[in-house]
Amino acid sequence: QGYPPPPPTKGWMRSPYGSMEQNTEQPIRGNALLRDAVRVNEESAEIADRTMGHMVGQRQQLQGAQDNLVDTRALTKEAKRKLGELQRRIMMEKITLSLIIATLLVIDCLLIYRLASNDGRLFGKSKN
Repeated sequence: QGYPPPPPTKGWMRSPYGSMEQNTEQPIRGNALLRDAVRVNEESAEIADRTMGHMVGQRQQLQGAQDNLVDTRALTKEAKRKLGELQRRIMMEKITLSLIIATLLVIDCLLIYRLASNDGRLFGKSKN
């Protein structure tokens, strides 16, 4: 009985037991591929480390921005409270000044009446 013929091989290698030169080329190519894979893996790790560093920096920036936002909101609330106090104080001053003006106006009117009814004299009786 005969053995079936070997399956056809790709490329230049015709026999699984080819020359020594042909058999050593595959491990050399395998080593080169392995070195390339290791290099790509190292580059990927470096890129991942840089990316992680950037992300940590961005997280710190975002945390700082959030802290600033909290502080800004607190300051805004305090400023609104103080502005409200100033508006109340201004309103009270306006009311006080209006009352003073009204009082002075009444006094002026009374003095004008006194002068008109007393012949231009403020004190003393008129001669009539």
